[in-house]
Amino acid sequence: LRDWRRDRAAEEGVPAYRIFSNKTLDDLCVRVPMTDDELLACTGIGPAKLEAFGDDLLAAIAALVGPEA
Repeated sequence: LRDWRRDRAAEEGVPAYRIFSNKTLDDLCVRVPMTDDELLACTGIGPAKLEAFGDDLLAAIAALVGPEA
């Protein structure tokens, strides 16, 4: 997820922490969200972050955990 964040930050032209904090990435790794509602339950993700990054983030998580999740 740190690689995903780095790539998105480069695309947006902002520092990586502006995409998501390390605390948010840690929470994502613990919770492994698969839906928008599950993403919203994670630290640091509100409606604006969900709208901006939700679909791409869920795809990145699904690619990392594979079909067994």
